[in-house]
Amino acid sequence: MRKGGMTARVAAAILAAAMVMTDVVPAFAAENLTVETTDKGAVSGVSKVIGLEGKYSSNTMQSDDGQVEKDYAYVNPALRYDSVLVTGTKETLLDAATGLYKKGDVYYAYFDEDNSTLSGKVAKVYPGTSQPPQQDATGFYVVDGKKYRSYDESYSKKKDEYGNEVDDYEKPVLSYYFLERNEVEVIGAIPGGPFATYEAMQNAVETAYGQKVSAADTSVKYYLANGKAYENIRFTDTDNGKWDEASGNFVHSYTGTVYAYKRSEISFDRKYHNISWNKVTNETEVESGGKLLKVGYQVKVDGQAVELGDLAVSQDKKTVEPIQTRNVYNSSSSKSYTAAEKAKYEVRAVYYTEAVVASDEHDGYGVGTISKQIVKTGDWSEFTYNWSQKQVNVPVVTGLKWVQKNAKKARISWNAVPDASKYKIQSYKSADPVNVATLKEDDWEEEGSTGTRTYYDRNNADLGRLPVLDENGNYTYDADGNQIYKEVNYIYFRVCAVVIDDNENEVEGAYCAPCAVTANRNTNAPVVTGLKVENNDNGTFRLVWKPVDVNANVMVLYSKSDKIFQSQEYTYLYRNATGKDSLGRTQKLTAINALKDKMELADKQLKDYDVPAGQNYISSRDLELEPGKKYYFAVLTYDTSKHDDIRTALTTQTVMVNGKAESVQFVNYNDVSVSARVSATLGLGIDVPSTKSGKKSITMIFGRNDAVTGYEIYRKSGKKYKKVKTVSSTEYTDEGLKESTVYDYRARAYYYNPETKAKKVYSDYVYFSAETGNSNYIDLRVTKKSKTSATLKWTKVSGATQYDIYRAYLTSTDTNLSKSNGFGNYAKQQSNQKFELVKTIKKAKTVSWTDKKLKKDTSYTYVVVASYKSKKVTKQIYATDTVIMKVETPKNVKTSVSGTNVKVTWDKDKFATKYEVSYKKYDNKYYDGDNDAYYGGYEDHWTVKEVKKNSYTIKNVAGNEYVVIRVRAYGSKKWSDPEEVTQEGNEKLKAAQSVKVKEVTEKDAKGVKSTAVKISWKKVSGAKYYKVWRSTSPASFYNADKKSYETNGRVEAIAKESNNDESTSANVVLYKEYKAQNNTIVATSAIDRGNLRTGVTYYYYVQAFGENGDTISGYSKPASICYKVSPSIKKLTAKKGKVTIKINKVNGASKYEIYRSLKKSKGFEKIGTTKKNSTSFVDKKVKKGKKYYYKVVAVGTNGLKADFASGASAVKSIKAK
Repeated sequence: MRKGGMTARVAAAILAAAMVMTDVVPAFAAENLTVETTDKGAVSGVSKVIGLEGKYSSNTMQSDDGQVEKDYAYVNPALRYDSVLVTGTKETLLDAATGLYKKGDVYYAYFDEDNSTLSGKVAKVYPGTSQPPQQDATGFYVVDGKKYRSYDESYSKKKDEYGNEVDDYEKPVLSYYFLERNEVEVIGAIPGGPFATYEAMQNAVETAYGQKVSAADTSVKYYLANGKAYENIRFTDTDNGKWDEASGNFVHSYTGTVYAYKRSEISFDRKYHNISWNKVTNETEVESGGKLLKVGYQVKVDGQAVELGDLAVSQDKKTVEPIQTRNVYNSSSSKSYTAAEKAKYEVRAVYYTEAVVASDEHDGYGVGTISKQIVKTGDWSEFTYNWSQKQVNVPVVTGLKWVQKNAKKARISWNAVPDASKYKIQSYKSADPVNVATLKEDDWEEEGSTGTRTYYDRNNADLGRLPVLDENGNYTYDADGNQIYKEVNYIYFRVCAVVIDDNENEVEGAYCAPCAVTANRNTNAPVVTGLKVENNDNGTFRLVWKPVDVNANVMVLYSKSDKIFQSQEYTYLYRNATGKDSLGRTQKLTAINALKDKMELADKQLKDYDVPAGQNYISSRDLELEPGKKYYFAVLTYDTSKHDDIRTALTTQTVMVNGKAESVQFVNYNDVSVSARVSATLGLGIDVPSTKSGKKSITMIFGRNDAVTGYEIYRKSGKKYKKVKTVSSTEYTDEGLKESTVYDYRARAYYYNPETKAKKVYSDYVYFSAETGNSNYIDLRVTKKSKTSATLKWTKVSGATQYDIYRAYLTSTDTNLSKSNGFGNYAKQQSNQKFELVKTIKKAKTVSWTDKKLKKDTSYTYVVVASYKSKKVTKQIYATDTVIMKVETPKNVKTSVSGTNVKVTWDKDKFATKYEVSYKKYDNKYYDGDNDAYYGGYEDHWTVKEVKKNSYTIKNVAGNEYVVIRVRAYGSKKWSDPEEVTQEGNEKLKAAQSVKVKEVTEKDAKGVKSTAVKISWKKVSGAKYYKVWRSTSPASFYNADKKSYETNGRVEAIAKESNNDESTSANVVLYKEYKAQNNTIVATSAIDRGNLRTGVTYYYYVQAFGENGDTISGYSKPASICYKVSPSIKKLTAKKGKVTIKINKVNGASKYEIYRSLKKSKGFEKIGTTKKNSTSFVDKKVKKGKKYYYKVVAVGTNGLKADFASGASAVKSIKAK
């Protein structure tokens, strides 16, 4: 049972507990809500609901490419959603004569006891003693003038062997009944029949009635028949075929009738009403009879109360009434409307209290559930609504201008347009100034969009090139046939605003008058100096150099070959030098035959990395380095702004012109400078893992390191360490240990390249210890209760026998200085902090204490020591916290997210008279489609607010933003230091559920088989696409707030295709199903065809994304599979007190563990292991006549040189002889 949920049994208990003694029979007042109201104001009564407004909503279908959308609504949504809330129990609602449930005069087929709802509204019921309903000639049942395809039967109930309630088919039928939701409309005979195949009949139905959203669609999106549209249609099928004696075959002759369920009828001219209103609050009147007053709402449509999300006992305690806490109502489960149809909505607010009602049902939250009692009601507010699509007028952007931000970047900015969801930017490039008024619409190119940002940054040091056209508008070419270009010197920008209309469509405004940005070509290629290597203790390193101009283009070059750097010719790759021969043809330096081999070799062996602007270092993590290999590095700066200027010849080379050798000077080139070289080797780093203690196990979790393939783990036995496992995961659990025992471990990381199969590269060892059974935790929080007292609260410790509280506020500092007490060349004083035992608590349930008579301006440090028993040994754990009896930096600063609001709270400081909250928003997911990358932006100022309360709400934080918040306190005319926290916007999307994986066998065009992994999951509401990640590590953590998982392991995108190419960028093809973005999947399944290794356990995580990635879910719970390792028992043989198990060989397995049981599905115990590389095992401990069940597990070394243990094989059995 869900926390706060209401089962039928508990719902009945709630009503009984709340009802006064009366002869009135309790009923759900769905048609006659109580109308007690008050004319008092909000201070002593319920405020009247205000701000009633209506919008419309609809369902949407898309074309195959997602570019065309069509909105629709169900004509009869009430047939799709026919559940009603009730207060009775199964026993009181069940009609024994029919076997159906009854509310008033209406029968229902189903009862959900957990949610206290009836569903499956019955249209007609016949007693079981009557004849079963009969079909007409076309195969349908006609009931009261309506047609149905099928009927249902009701039976008495009985308990099965598992205690579940099931139908008792041995007893007579209680009733025959038809469900309202199953009413159909008969469309007619399938045109074109009879048909020779069932598939031909299907195709005829699709052809006759199928409709598309876009002409380019290949699949049917909906159906149109007899002037009505349907989401789906169906058909009956009758085979009137006969045996053909001549051919000796049965010749099919299919006919059928097309029909559709009324619940699937849709309309493109109908919408749902979505009614919202302002929330009602109760700041002053907050309690009744010592219970908190909460605010709920009741809704009537055209005078009738509607089903809402919950029930509450009425104010007069005679009935129960529908109630909800959300300030919005949508008609999508009850009715859709045309534009002309109006509906009157009445809404009122109510105050209600909650109480826990005892029940005999248990769950993880204890015994009982929540009852709601209406205490007061407000006046009804009325509102009549009919939808219409309003014309949205989008203002023209104003204030467009540009400034030169630095040597490389121009910023275009403009004034904000109210309600704009984003801004679109178009550009026009030119070598010379132009009159923009003469430009046509087709001349403008899409430059990008900025979201809600009102600026756009553009590199104007290199605006690109344009083809040179002749007087007829044709391209021009030089003597060699190369196309002629000219440099762009001007780029014109114009901007338009985009607003979302009521139907969530984008409406673009007109583009504003353009502004021109001019090219800036000052040379900027300074020589980098001071290049050095800084090695880190984790095996990585940094390349560091003296800072250069922030606008310089900086690139790190690296190679395994030092020889490539011996001449400056490798720089030709970046200079892009050109020259003219005697015929005026352009010659490229990199294409000269004499340099061809050197250029190709340099291009092959040399890699480069663009350094972010203004940065004077990079990490080895930024580069594609293989551990254990020596690399050489240089830093290059370059500038392209003067490439086409004719300058002193970079070099002179011989080229062939009309068969004759000719010297050509290369005078057009980029400016390039190169630093001195350094070398470094990437090692492997390893940190001490975090550990989690189980009763008889220890789990170790290593930090993420993408260069690491796996870990070798050793446990100390005596004086030596013995290897216990080699894993390709960041997590390992050492099981079968002794309880409450300390174990010593060492571990080292390794790197292995399965493509080259080179030797492993190892890290140093790290040493650590952990204790089994050490799973107790304690946390302490100290807050000021008054100006002279502080309250300590700590978490309850399991098995605690007492808590000792120590306090320190006195210190002593020696006046003597000594280097022996200091560090480095600095002397310091000795000092101490005096702790005293101030309280011993021997009641294990007590987890708080208040310390009184504290002194002003004094700092108090508290230590709470918890003593608990562990296998007759008393152990202690402790927590510490400090409080200062004056205004101090706010403590316990926390954030929470609701919609687009971020609420920050902190502990109230008794010495503070006010607080200051400062915050700045950052956009951390702005998507640049041209570069397939996300960039961040931020506000250029801090917003500062002063508040009296110890909380503040920051509004309009989007899901793709995060906000940095600083809080400080003010008292005694002084400010404290600030506390800073960061909070991301609401991710909104839930994590994917029910992720499953399985191996699938595929064939290529030549019939060659391969094994891939299929991943599937349930659709996430609001998701536009998904990303699926593969890891060799399980989930390390569960985020209870976001209901998602996290892993320390390396994750990588699954592959649509792969090969064995050595380059990690060339050996996979990623899915690109959403707007051509990498690793995007729009369906709810995908196949991983990556370079998977036999015996490796892979964990698959799914992430959901909203439109353009603006909302993101966390990782799903992973599903795992041990790739291509499926052991199976080949044969069992029984002979004279022995059973021989023959096993099918598993690739990579060195041994097989044998498990046996006397039962098929439980009780298996390991009885032995085969000899190395043996696939046979003899069980000698069997008794004649007994039946034994066996299964096997394969163990060995996987494709990443780590140990593996497969899942268990299928069970096989044999009777011993």
